[in-house]
Amino acid sequence: MMDQHETTYTSLISEFIPVKPRIRIQCDNYVIPKVAESFALYHMNSRLSTVANVCVDAKIVVIGASDVALSFLENLIFNASNHYVVFENITLVSDRGIRFKYELNDLENGFLPITSHYSYEYMKSMSLNTWVNVVTGTVTAINRIDKHIIVDESHYVYYDYLFLFCGEQFVCDYVCKDIDFASSSVSHDAESENSANIVRPIKNLFVLNTEEDVLHASMSLEKLKAHTKDVVVYGKCLESLTVINTLLKSGIKGSRIVYIENKLDEKMSFIESEYIAKRVYEELVKNNVNIHKSCRFVEWKLSENDTQINKLTTLSQYYCIGLVMIRASMKFDGHLVVSNSFQTNDEYVLAAGPVAKFNPNNREDGMLSHSYFNSVEVGSNVAKTFGALVGVFEEPSSIELIQPIFMYCHLPRDYQYLYCAIPGFKYYEEITKTIKTGDKNTGYFEMTLDAKGLVIAFSCYSKNKFHHLNLIHLCGKSISLFDSMLDRFENNTLPCLFEYFEEPWAQAIYSDKFDSLLEVLNMHWSNVKFKIAELAKVTKVEEEFKDKCLKLIQNVMLKFVEDNLDELPMYSHPITISKLLDEQASLPNATKQFGPRERIRCPFFQQDSCPPGGTNRQWPRFKPATVR
Repeated sequence: MMDQHETTYTSLISEFIPVKPRIRIQCDNYVIPKVAESFALYHMNSRLSTVANVCVDAKIVVIGASDVALSFLENLIFNASNHYVVFENITLVSDRGIRFKYELNDLENGFLPITSHYSYEYMKSMSLNTWVNVVTGTVTAINRIDKHIIVDESHYVYYDYLFLFCGEQFVCDYVCKDIDFASSSVSHDAESENSANIVRPIKNLFVLNTEEDVLHASMSLEKLKAHTKDVVVYGKCLESLTVINTLLKSGIKGSRIVYIENKLDEKMSFIESEYIAKRVYEELVKNNVNIHKSCRFVEWKLSENDTQINKLTTLSQYYCIGLVMIRASMKFDGHLVVSNSFQTNDEYVLAAGPVAKFNPNNREDGMLSHSYFNSVEVGSNVAKTFGALVGVFEEPSSIELIQPIFMYCHLPRDYQYLYCAIPGFKYYEEITKTIKTGDKNTGYFEMTLDAKGLVIAFSCYSKNKFHHLNLIHLCGKSISLFDSMLDRFENNTLPCLFEYFEEPWAQAIYSDKFDSLLEVLNMHWSNVKFKIAELAKVTKVEEEFKDKCLKLIQNVMLKFVEDNLDELPMYSHPITISKLLDEQASLPNATKQFGPRERIRCPFFQQDSCPPGGTNRQWPRFKPATVR
């Protein structure tokens, strides 16, 4: 019990303003302040307490807990106007509830690839349960006339706006042992009366989609190690390789692992680099993993009590919500067809994510499926569109889907793998240039550039640790930001891209504020070029004006470093220089001058910048770069 003088803010939490967590720069070489434990932050002050709230009480129901759904909820709750705009009635419906509820250890985290920044720690920092009601169950029907959904055929959830964010998952359709499977093993006859009667839990079948599935599989690893029977991993996808790596790390011998590859589905993620794929198969063979390629699943046979598989298992990709949409008379042809503003043929139903695709009449690039785009960016755009629809956000001028997609995981023998690419890279037809450094021993890094010098894709494969959340910021950037990287590569002075992008000059690129800095710099430099062109005939005026504008741009960069000094301690700034000088002066027998030090490269300046105490105290002039 709390004493009377103690204060609790739990009952007032809805009156506070939630603060969105930042994705911090990952850095090992410098001391960056970190908290011991993640927490959700709320803020209120006397000025904001006088602002009248705009409460949106529309019933918002979200089906699915995919990355798109989490991004939608995050951007809806932590919007730029959340100091006075409050969404009071949000409900999420998912068969396993909200994701990232459990803290997994390193072994358990290796079961599934990572496709976004969402994690257990990040979800704790958001505390979505404070704002979102979670209903655990499966949607079995949608009634568009009465505007409600039916969960588990018995519970009714009413809505004003319905959002369909169903992701992709592996599903096993279990049938009797005497019935043969087709190659896809997907049963579309959901109305079969016998289908519900023949489904029973199978003890030795693991279908990994959520943390609960991972925990269930992890608890069975000790039993697997005690047995001598083979462990079958089915499906040509990255998830299969991550499972094999986890089995090997847990102590299961490779000779007991049978890896069965089916025909590669273009919807499934696999290794894009031929070099990396070859090295992965070499590791599988080296560890005596039995590989069967280009196989087609035919059937499995169960034990006498139908609780265990004696010979084979299968996984398949399947949209379990599809029949529900068809019955609700929604436009569905394998994907739910939506407009550019994510609206279906029902104005109160919006959809996004792998289950949806754009209307072919509204797009010219041919990229219709939402799986081509970054799920977090898609969810963010849906939140902006919906906010404008209900009149609390400004209507976006256009829907931009330009953020790269990525996949990070651990491949067999614990090699780290990262693949990152711009949307639609598989269908990219322009001339490209490829930069490759290292090998599987030192770390292999493969980067693809387009004709304009933009990074459009890259793959990383290394036994050594690297920071994937840093490197994904390289995709879509111009190589003019990378400190003459191309010249160094062509002159054979760039042995390892991993080490190169760990250098101090690159850390600012990994900041979540860096894209905003590029926008400001582009705006200023566009104005500079326009004014200089007008004053080209007056040389003296031109030079004076140019110096002033370059000084303005330099000040913008210094302000950026100043605002992010906690994350960028490796950058020189007048504030840090002043602190170092004060510390030096306070030391006994301190001298007035620092000794010369090694110079630090900085790609944003014409000259080399000098660290605090160096011989060059004059700030270098800014060299503009073509940035995107």
